[in-house]
Amino acid sequence: MTVTHSLTEIVRNLRKCVGHNSKICLALTTSNEDSNYESYLGGCRIYQDFAILSIINLGQIELSALIPNLRQLNLYYLLVDTDKKHPFELSDSSLYLSNLVSELMSADFTNIVPFSSTKLTADSVVNKLLKMYGYNLSGISMCLVGLGSIGFQVALDLVRQGVNINVHSRDHIKALQLAGTINILKSQYTIASASYFSNLNTALALSTVLIDCSSAEDLYQSSHKPFMERLSGILTVSKRSFSSDLIKSLTGHVEIIRTDISHEIINLVLSSYNEIVYNAFPGFKHIGDIRLVSGGFKGIPGDIVVDSVDNPLIVIGMINSQFRIEPIYKCYNEWLNSD
Repeated sequence: MTVTHSLTEIVRNLRKCVGHNSKICLALTTSNEDSNYESYLGGCRIYQDFAILSIINLGQIELSALIPNLRQLNLYYLLVDTDKKHPFELSDSSLYLSNLVSELMSADFTNIVPFSSTKLTADSVVNKLLKMYGYNLSGISMCLVGLGSIGFQVALDLVRQGVNINVHSRDHIKALQLAGTINILKSQYTIASASYFSNLNTALALSTVLIDCSSAEDLYQSSHKPFMERLSGILTVSKRSFSSDLIKSLTGHVEIIRTDISHEIINLVLSSYNEIVYNAFPGFKHIGDIRLVSGGFKGIPGDIVVDSVDNPLIVIGMINSQFRIEPIYKCYNEWLNSD
């Protein structure tokens, strides 16, 4: 049964479990241009009256077949991957290459919540590590394998948090360059750094944690066991990098944890559903002879800086002749009625 045909039945069953008034959300992620894998249904998470499904590795042909089904499912939200991994072509121009969001918008879907699967996955890795090691990662040495879009973001974020990253990748030249880039981008006051190792066992021997962001199949074999069984944890993004023999041999020695972005996806849905919007965008408003500014608006001397020009609650200060803010920090109504 294809993803397109099975999706209708799955959504019907979900409504039986969660309730017919449940809010069914579907997350769509795109395939790599040269991917040899077909799309597949990902995990299912239920939170309160939300149920979230995912279709992974979606390509152009499958999307065209899926669109009519999406219209019939009465989905609450379509969470759509904005990462441009696949050259989707809009029907009105063979020269214009779009991403998945553009393709669905051209089909008149309006309940779209855009997200970056790369960013959510990278955030999930770092959040999981923070929970595993007590929210203070400074001084820990970790081995990171695979410096693709996810691996690079994870490595840069962890170095900024004080983690020494021992990098290994099949593309030695690219990995060496990216490790150098991380060390350039980090603050000059950050002691932690990224170091490249052409030998995986060396990188493992110098680390206490393995972060697997590799896309290779069966990369880790039984020969790596002596270097892995001493680790305090293994966190993997990949689905196929560990050989079955190695997984069996590591059981009881070290736990292999698979990345799960459900927490990040649920928070994304809840923030969209609750319509949490911060309205203090850059702007100004005249109240009599007074000009209020807020949200980072570049004011001029005499302007009054408030938290929001649309609904001011506190007066932060006044811009002086040197274009600096002189602090006031009074309730807006109190300030307005004062002499």
